[in-house]
Amino acid sequence: MKDEGHIDWTRNAADIERLVRAFNPWPGTYTDLDSQRIRIHAATVLDEDSQQPAGTVLRREREGIDVACGNGTLRISRVQLPGSRAQSVNDLINGGKQLLLPGQELH
Repeated sequence: MKDEGHIDWTRNAADIERLVRAFNPWPGTYTDLDSQRIRIHAATVLDEDSQQPAGTVLRREREGIDVACGNGTLRISRVQLPGSRAQSVNDLINGGKQLLLPGQELH
């Protein structure tokens, strides 16, 4: 079922990381930012908690995009934007895309 790949950010970071690994490459995992569907191809758990709401982008650095989860923080390292190929976060930043910025909320 395709909806199984939709990331529920209220879950703990380790569960989301396992989901990303299990569903890569098919059927894939994804999240929504405004009206855009963003596929997540690789992520790792960080050993830190946040007071931000689940799904909030905390940091956007060349190593990855850190997102608050229900418990813990997930670093996304490889994404696929609509109409594009999968790319590293470093390539996303180099491409100048103003997406997945700190403070934005993923759904």
